[in-house]
Amino acid sequence: MAVVYSTQRKQIRDAIVTQLKTITQANGYSINVATVDPNIRNYDNVSEAADELPTANKSLPYVGLSSGVREAYEYFGSDVIHVEATVQFVAYISGEDFGADGTTYGDDEVDAFMDDLFVAFNDDQTWGGLAIQTFVDEMRTNQGQVFNSGKWIRMINGTLRIEYERTSKARA
Repeated sequence: MAVVYSTQRKQIRDAIVTQLKTITQANGYSINVATVDPNIRNYDNVSEAADELPTANKSLPYVGLSSGVREAYEYFGSDVIHVEATVQFVAYISGEDFGADGTTYGDDEVDAFMDDLFVAFNDDQTWGGLAIQTFVDEMRTNQGQVFNSGKWIRMINGTLRIEYERTSKARA
């Protein structure tokens, strides 16, 4: 089933995807994002993601936007509708290094990836003039998991809140 978006909402999502694709070391970021997915399936746990992402040809580091968008509306009069859209994102990163205590892994990489995501989401909070502003409402990570291969994978997920205005189509 295809996800149907309003034109402005789709343009904002497309702008976010385009921005996420710029997360490369050549552009001054710490991480080179390998895969950007505009309509992801949110995995229930890291093991499920680790099992499915490589087989789905999704290279890591990976970042994607949830296909579902929650929106709240307020009518401002004169056919102007103020929209507050909530978009969830998820990212995965993997590596082979372990912390000095032998139990923590990937903290430096995860911190760098979170910083890169935060900067990318705030680079143009209007997404080319399509939105009023964007907020990163939250970003969190899990403890991750180490696999028999010695590699670890960690998940970062969070929420963007994007405010924009559109004209009502009711009287168009």
